[in-house]
Amino acid sequence: MNKAYNLLIFCSAFMFFSVNAQETTSKLNSRNGEPQVNRILMEKGETISDFINPQSLRAVQTEINPGIDPEGDYVHRMAYSANGAYLLQANAITNNVTVFDAETMEVVTNVDVGFFPVDVACKDNFAVVPCVFADSVFVIDLTDFSIAATFTTGEQPATVEVSHDGSKAFVGCDINDVLEVINLQTMTHESTITNFPVALKSLNWITGSGRFYYTWQQFLVSPDDQAVVTSNYFDGKILQFSIQNGTIEKEIDGFNNVTELNFSGDGDILVAVDNASPATVYQIDYNDFEVSTQVTFDGLGIWGGGVAVNPDGSKAFLGVNGNQTALVRFETENYTLY
Repeated sequence: MNKAYNLLIFCSAFMFFSVNAQETTSKLNSRNGEPQVNRILMEKGETISDFINPQSLRAVQTEINPGIDPEGDYVHRMAYSANGAYLLQANAITNNVTVFDAETMEVVTNVDVGFFPVDVACKDNFAVVPCVFADSVFVIDLTDFSIAATFTTGEQPATVEVSHDGSKAFVGCDINDVLEVINLQTMTHESTITNFPVALKSLNWITGSGRFYYTWQQFLVSPDDQAVVTSNYFDGKILQFSIQNGTIEKEIDGFNNVTELNFSGDGDILVAVDNASPATVYQIDYNDFEVSTQVTFDGLGIWGGGVAVNPDGSKAFLGVNGNQTALVRFETENYTLY
C-alpha cells in the first residue's frame, strides 16, 4: 500500500513539474516549439554598458578541436564587399571579422580586430569595423586581409557608413555622441562632428541557445556625399549635418521616435518610420527637407529593422507586427499587408 501511495505521489509531482516546465518553455519558444527571437527596445539614455560588463567578456582563447564544427559566434552586422566577391561578418565575442566567399560561402579567412566589433561597411578595397569596447575603428585591406590602419575614436563606436565615392568613412560613437570622419584615401582622421545623436536601439536574444545581439540606430550618407542624415530619436527630429563644417544645416520636427531611414534610388526622397503604435511612414522631399506624405498603420507597430524604398520613392516596404510585412503606397496613401 505504501509503495503504491508513494508511486502515486511521485507521478503527481512529476506531472506538476512537467506542466510547469512546458508553460515556462511555451513563453520562450514559438507554438511549434522552435526557438524564437525576443527583443527589448531601449529607453532613452540606455547603453550597452547597462547590459554587459565588458570585463566579463575578456578571456584568453585557446583553440581546441571540437571534433565537429562549432555553432558559431555572436554574429552582428554583415556587409558585402564593393565588388560583391566577399561577405564580411562582425563577430562580437571572438573579436574578429569572418570573410566568406560570396559565391561558395566558404570561409576565406578570419581577421582579428578590436574588442566587440558590431558593424562593418565596405567600399572599394577596404572594410571599416568599429569595435565598441576598444574605442577604436579598424580598416581592413581586402586585397590581402591585413589591417591597413587603426584609429582611436570616441567612446563605444557602434555604427559605420562609407561615402558613395569611397573616400570617407563615418563612425558613430554612442557615449559621447560624436561622428568620427576618417579619410580612406590618406588613411587619416579628418574631423569629429560633435552633438551627433547615436543610440542603442534594441537588445535581442534567441531562446534555447543564449545567443544575443545588439542593434544601434543607423544614419545615412546623403546621395551627394555632402551631408549625413540621422534622427535624434526620442526628441522627435530628423537632422541633416554638413560633413564639411559639422553643423546642422536642416531639420524637421514633430516626430515621436524615428528609428528607420532610407533614401530612394534616385536620392530625391527620404523615407522615415516613426516607431510608435500605430507606426507612421513618412515620405520626405529631400531637396526641400519637408514631409510630402504620410501613411499611418491601423493599430500596427513595426517589427524588425530597416525600410526598403523603390527607385522613385513612391513605395516603401517594411516589417510590422503579427509576423507581417507592409507595402506602403504614398501616391494613394494606403498600404497592403502580406
